[in-house]
Amino acid sequence: MGSTDIPLNDTGRKEAEEARVILEKEPIKHIISSPLSRALETAQIVNKNLQLPLTIAPELSENRLGALEGMPAGTKKIPEELTASGAELLEDFQQRILLGLKKALDLPGPVLIVSHGGVYMKLAHQMSWPSIGILPNACPLMHTPPSEYQESWHISFLDGSQSPFETH
Repeated sequence: MGSTDIPLNDTGRKEAEEARVILEKEPIKHIISSPLSRALETAQIVNKNLQLPLTIAPELSENRLGALEGMPAGTKKIPEELTASGAELLEDFQQRILLGLKKALDLPGPVLIVSHGGVYMKLAHQMSWPSIGILPNACPLMHTPPSEYQESWHISFLDGSQSPFETH
C-alpha cells in the first residue's frame, strides 16, 4: 500500500471503534498520528470521547514506495528497476520514523501513536523489540520505555489477544 492515501473503509472504522473502547480505559494524555487519512480517521475515532490534543506528524507516514505504490502487498516478484524508481531510501525512512518517535516521546504522556504497519515493523527492528509479525489493523499496544526500575521496553497487547511480553 505504501504512502498512497487510501481512506479508511467500513472494516477499518469498525476496528477503530473496537480499539476506541479499549483505549478509553487507558491514561492517554496525547495522540499523535500519521497524516494519511486511514490513520488520521482512526485517531479521530479513538479520540471521539477522549477529546485529547491530537498532533499530526508526517514523520509517521508509511514508507514511500515510488513505482511500487499501490501494488498488492503479496507481490512476489518485484522488478529490480522499480525498487529505486521514486522510492524513499530505507535509511531515509528509518531516520524519518525515528524523528516521529522522538516527537511522540517529547509530548506529555502517555502518548497514543496512530501510524502504519510498515512504520511499526521498522521501529520494532530499530528499537530491538521482538518480532511479533504483522499486526492486525487498529491493534492497541502499550509500549513502556526502560526506566530505573525496568531495564528494557515492556510491550502489552491491550485487547488481550496475546500475552504481554518484555524485550531482551
